[in-house]
Amino acid sequence: MNREFELSGSFPRTGTDRRGRVVTLPIQNSLRFLIAEGGITIPKLHVMGMDIENLNLPIFLEKGIVYIADHTDGKTLRAPTPISCNGGTIDLAADIRLDLNQPDPKYPGQIVPLLTFGKPNWPLLKNIRITPALARTTLGKYINTAFSEAQKANGLMNISIVYCEALPLGARAKEPGATGRAKFEMSMSAVEIQSGGLGVLGTAVSFLASKAPGGGGGEKGAAFDSIAGSIEKSTVSIEKGRIIHDLNLKTDRLGEWQFDGNLTLTNREYDYLKVRIPTGIIPLPDGVRKFLPPTVTMTFSGPIAKPQLSGKFVEELFKDAVLKGGINNLLEGLGGGKKPKGEKGGDKLDLLPREKKEQR
Repeated sequence: MNREFELSGSFPRTGTDRRGRVVTLPIQNSLRFLIAEGGITIPKLHVMGMDIENLNLPIFLEKGIVYIADHTDGKTLRAPTPISCNGGTIDLAADIRLDLNQPDPKYPGQIVPLLTFGKPNWPLLKNIRITPALARTTLGKYINTAFSEAQKANGLMNISIVYCEALPLGARAKEPGATGRAKFEMSMSAVEIQSGGLGVLGTAVSFLASKAPGGGGGEKGAAFDSIAGSIEKSTVSIEKGRIIHDLNLKTDRLGEWQFDGNLTLTNREYDYLKVRIPTGIIPLPDGVRKFLPPTVTMTFSGPIAKPQLSGKFVEELFKDAVLKGGINNLLEGLGGGKKPKGEKGGDKLDLLPREKKEQR
């Protein structure tokens, strides 16, 4: 890259305070007096599963704010042209500003850049082809378990910026008290995923089936290792050190799934991840299935790559099924229409989980 940067103004080392005393200026104060114009040009760039071509980012700095734009005639800012990426485009013509006036509260000599998109509801990514590397390093690392440890990933992704307001970049974005916020709308077409994260979800479904009264089905959840379908009307928000997502996945053979997650950025662990799936895909005895709702919401927590299923959720699910269906009706369904022996002095069928039995 060979680009020329043009500097004007000044970069003072010292200034005066309100009492007229000479003081050393922090870097963000000095930057306010500097004007800079230039840019970055990279013909080819491969990063985080994205193949970018003809990257041309014009940069204009004034009063401590960096604009991703050309300062063409000294008055007008001209937006950058779209960038080619994975067969689609990245469009940065959204009045993007990076505010360098905010000092780091812990390290006053450093700056916390604050990112703002001046144009709301902006189509940022258009028809970007998903790759396994992109799924692993971004989607599966910061958004959803289904993409973590992806071996295969295909499809076209579109992302729009609903809003991005003074979002801190770097380490400060991960802190619980971080200011600023951002929200994205995401959709994917012709999605194909094979990942370790899906294997985790499949194992949870098999475990859920095994805990059903009367014993679950014999499937091991291998069918969950890979899925195909589409993602529609989904959102991802960043606020106060957390990533919150609401993802709707329509699969080709496993019905509609819905993910509701709240991820802490510092350790990339879920406070909660709720996964709603059709009850029909869980291998359950008919006598149990008919007393469950059409969908079941599994509750997880822990690391995004390997979240843990809540044991309390499993207990409550089947307890509710027993109460809704009536104990006699449920047992009749499990026993093929026979009355349980416990009604006439025989042994009763104990539905308590193992840990409850030990306590009793």
